[in-house]
Parts: sequence; structure tokens; C-alpha cells
Amino acid sequence: MTLKNARDINQTGLDAIDPKTHPARDASHFRRIVAARKHLEAAERELRDAVAAARGAGDSWTVIGTAMDTTRQGAYQRFGRYGNRGEANRVPKRGIETYYEGDQWKNKTEGESRANGVFETKAEAQAAGRAMAKKRGVEHIIRNMDGEIGQRNSYGNDPRNTKG
Repeated sequence: MTLKNARDINQTGLDAIDPKTHPARDASHFRRIVAARKHLEAAERELRDAVAAARGAGDSWTVIGTAMDTTRQGAYQRFGRYGNRGEANRVPKRGIETYYEGDQWKNKTEGESRANGVFETKAEAQAAGRAMAKKRGVEHIIRNMDGEIGQRNSYGNDPRNTKG
């Protein structure tokens, strides 16, 4: 089954399935996955906003970590770029991901499902992703063909000064 990006087609993506090559089936599972993904994206946005609001109100990373059932370091590592004091009302900057999907290399903004660009080679996608990340001052995440993170490069907004 070959699917294009569901948002490029319609709300479910079912129009992208070719009935000549894919036998008709009940699409309830497919629709449930699409709905769950949308709920997950909304929940992640709400959690980022809640952490940013807590930091803006003066709550410590220890308090936020406790609320999330993790350590303060764990909370900071996950949300530090979204929850700096005085920045609660700012839209968080999300990094750029370079990844392989459907025989193509693509770039997208973290948390989005739609690609910003499609490329024939990893080198082309990586160069374009690096340029976007530098322009936005965000992290560039480069994934291998298997989806694992192969490289991370930061182009600003680093949480702390480190040598090396």
C-alpha cells in the first residue's frame, strides 16, 4: 500500500489508496490510528504550553519534573527550550528533521506530519534542512534510513554553554 501524506489528500488519507492494488477492507483501524495521532499531537502541544506557563509563573524544574513523574533534569531536557522564564507567551521554536520516507528524503518541522521539502538524496535534504535550521536558530535532527537519529546539530537557543 502506497500512501501520500494524509493532509495532502484529505482528512483520512483514504483517497491515496489505489483500489486496483489494494483490496477493499474495513478502514476503521486506519481511521482510529489517524484520530489517535491527532489526539497525541494535541496532547503534546498542551503539555508544552502547560510547562511554558508553569515556568512563566515561576515554577521550578523540580516542581515540573515531579508533576511529570520524572527528575528535574528529565523535565528540563525535554522541555527546556519551551519553558524559560519570561517566555511563556512565546511560540516555541521547533527543530527541523531530515528523514527518509517512501523512497525519498524529506525535511519537516518537529511535531508536524507534513514535509517542508522532498529530495532525491540525503545530502540534498540535509543541506536544505541545515539551511532552514540555521535561519530559524533551531536544532537540526538527521535520521538514518531506519528512522534512528544519526546526528543532531544545534544552530542556536542552546540551554547552556558547554565546551567542545
